[in-house]
Amino acid sequence: MAKKRRKKPKTKTLYSEISSKMRQLWRFSPERKARVKVAGGRCERCGAEVKGYDACVHHRKPVDFRKIEKLLRKELFVSVEKLEYLCRPCHHNEHHPKGEDHD
Repeated sequence: MAKKRRKKPKTKTLYSEISSKMRQLWRFSPERKARVKVAGGRCERCGAEVKGYDACVHHRKPVDFRKIEKLLRKELFVSVEKLEYLCRPCHHNEHHPKGEDHD
């Protein structure tokens, strides 16, 4: 009897992590929930009754996760030279200078 080959675990990339987290955020977003409520449990194209995992809230304009990844790499995941290690009070003061209203 031949041995079963174990599948190699998929290597997680920044892109796969971002798209996974974005899908999780979308799944529980108020915008998605509002569209579900508007549809009233019926497909907005054919009128079929849909529930649970059979239901999809579709973006009319496709989401380009590559653009989101590029933006995050440009703004958030920057080189070490562009980062600074701060204590919480100094970090707070950086974003909320004294005298500035922060509602």
